[in-house]
Amino acid sequence: MSAFKKKNPYETIIDHPHFVSTKYPPMSMEKRAAQFSPFKAMVGYDDEVEEEARFTDSEIFMDENRLEELDERMRTVAEKVAAGERPAVTITHFVPDDRKEGGEYVVTEGRVRRIDEMTGVLVMTDGRRIEIGRITEVAEIGD
Repeated sequence: MSAFKKKNPYETIIDHPHFVSTKYPPMSMEKRAAQFSPFKAMVGYDDEVEEEARFTDSEIFMDENRLEELDERMRTVAEKVAAGERPAVTITHFVPDDRKEGGEYVVTEGRVRRIDEMTGVLVMTDGRRIEIGRITEVAEIGD
């Protein structure tokens, strides 16, 4: 059976002493380990995959009946603001995403300071600005 035994390729050097360079100082364990640490060949790839997988909503456009109802509610809020009141409201509106198509629907609560019809923005007392054309629901708090 020994005739069929494969010869170990390291048999000739297994008993030799470990080589130590006289030209270079020994490398520290940290530097030696760093040679074998993983690296990202495609920097940013994981971020791109994560961004692509991130879900965004599509903006929903309302039918005429729903728009009339919303217009009536906005008119009521506008009248109160014009009379010097600061009505407390809950507003659902669409906020477009900065990085990809779509966005998300956000519910904002607060008091309305003014309605700027020139720029099409509703301004809350805390400074938040909501595009009027993206509002889908307005409810006065306490209704």
